[in-house]
Amino acid sequence: MRKQNIWRVAASVLLCLLLAFSHEAVFAAFYDTSKQTELNVTFRPGGASVEGVTFRVYRAAEVVGGRYSLVGSFAESGVSLNGLDTAGMAGAARNLSSYAKKKNIAPDGERGTDTNGTAVFSGLSAGLYLVEGDVYRSGRHAYTPTPFLINCPSRGQDGNPEYSVKAEAKYTDDYTPGGHPSSATLKVVKKWIGDKESQRPGTITIELFYKGTHNRTVTLTRANNWTYTAAGIDTSRLTEDWTVDEVKVDGYVTDGVDVSISGKTITVSVTNKLDTKNPPTNPPGDNPSHPPGDKPSYPPDNPDNPNNPDNPDNPDNPNNPDNPNNPDNPDNPNNPNNPNNPDNPDNPDNPNNPNNPDNPGKPKLPQTGMLWWPVPVMYLSGMVMVAAGTVVRRKRNGQSGKE
Repeated sequence: MRKQNIWRVAASVLLCLLLAFSHEAVFAAFYDTSKQTELNVTFRPGGASVEGVTFRVYRAAEVVGGRYSLVGSFAESGVSLNGLDTAGMAGAARNLSSYAKKKNIAPDGERGTDTNGTAVFSGLSAGLYLVEGDVYRSGRHAYTPTPFLINCPSRGQDGNPEYSVKAEAKYTDDYTPGGHPSSATLKVVKKWIGDKESQRPGTITIELFYKGTHNRTVTLTRANNWTYTAAGIDTSRLTEDWTVDEVKVDGYVTDGVDVSISGKTITVSVTNKLDTKNPPTNPPGDNPSHPPGDKPSYPPDNPDNPNNPDNPDNPDNPNNPDNPNNPDNPDNPNNPNNPNNPDNPDNPDNPNNPNNPDNPGKPKLPQTGMLWWPVPVMYLSGMVMVAAGTVVRRKRNGQSGKE
């Protein structure tokens, strides 16, 4: 019985350790990192193999101690990779793809699909790879490959590492019925995490890029609910190739950039998280003369030099006033009567000595029921004793039956 309990405890501890790491990263800690791998990416938009669609791969991370660690040009991206589920890894892939475009990071491999719709990348070092591809257009359809992350080597169905990795690229299908629409809408949204409204700056500035080329500068404020909307965007840009470069916000760190397409709307969401170690030094809400949402300019503009005032005209000489008559001497006042000596004030009566206060009663002892913690302990102890008694009784009955 004790052995079974020991095994159960050991299994629970092992499960907790496994949950602390990404299961794929734990697997990656056991394969041969010295062997090169091959990655085969297949792209079949609409179920048909397409030749000539360009795909790119980037070695974004490696496994160190059972955890992913960003490498190379991605080391400063700040994207988290550990402890994520499938949806979380998809979001990380989009963020890394946006970062690669913004920083013009060169891929570790670039290949076009063959007649079978497969792009083959050989000679890859072990690691976690970001895979992305170009848009493929056919008639009124625009097929955009979705960026994804994949381990090379990967885990096979039998649990062993596979050094020839196969992956099928997913995609979004933007269909334009009845001809090409005239324009799309671009929407930029700022999200805040872990802060108070009074800590936020008055305005923020975001530089928007499309496929690495600067597109526009966006200013978001409290007044516009941290949202920017622009119509008239060419529909050929209904892709996830939008990236941002945000001017550093004092006291915050960028927590992620997400680009999504819904119908004819492109939404770029930028999330800022409060930096608890380096919070805002002088948020607008701390200055009563500038309520939250205002952004005073420091230093203020110098005022224009005022004109010198005109010299006033000299006043005319006033007429000499008449000499006043000498005042009459006042009569001698009578001597004031001496005031009567006031009577001595009566001595006030001595106040009665205050009565001695009654002796306060002795403090009362704590009343029954004021301590509650023994109740559950006694309850559990009673339950254990009842259970123990039941077991003993069954054993005795069993022995009596045998006799």
